[in-house]
Amino acid sequence: MSNTVLVMNSNNAEDVVKNPEWIVSSPYSEHRLHLNTLNDNASIFAQALQAIRPFDSNYATGALWEKFNFPEVFESLPANFKGNYYVIAFRSKSKEGTDRELLGMIDSKAHCEANQKGGLLKYCFGSIHDSPERRNVAFCIWNTKEEAYAVREGVCHLAAKRIIREYYEEWGMDKFELKIRGPKDWEFVQINPCYNTHSSS
Repeated sequence: MSNTVLVMNSNNAEDVVKNPEWIVSSPYSEHRLHLNTLNDNASIFAQALQAIRPFDSNYATGALWEKFNFPEVFESLPANFKGNYYVIAFRSKSKEGTDRELLGMIDSKAHCEANQKGGLLKYCFGSIHDSPERRNVAFCIWNTKEEAYAVREGVCHLAAKRIIREYYEEWGMDKFELKIRGPKDWEFVQINPCYNTHSSS
């Protein structure tokens, strides 16, 4: 089994129907994850994660498992499902007047880079329009911590890091080990201090 995740560059929904081994694992429909590059458990989990969504518009703050429908996603897994995964959440407050189109382009390239490296099961982000304080959260769910770390020094990820101070008033990361022992037995174990905040001032 190859460790390389292929990218299908197509926005045609019919392609997904004709190629059910491909799934859209992020808001970027042109970057599709090939399930055959994953082990069986990771493939099952990646498909379940397609149903992830926020409970309400206040999802930018608070615990991920309280703001998104993770319990519902976990309950959709097979009864004997078990697995450990790595989760990174980027929390931010953007500056007023931020060029959202440019940020979106940089983010899309970084996601494509991560997708090609392999192991990224789900990427999800919201919109600052849902927050009067311009706050947002984006999170990645990785098959392993090692696969997540492998992409940190990628060209597109380094470019994304360089513009943080220019476009954000506040930013920080939460990192978790996600332990799933069954559909109703799971926990997010905090790895770093919750929302280790930085400021551009």
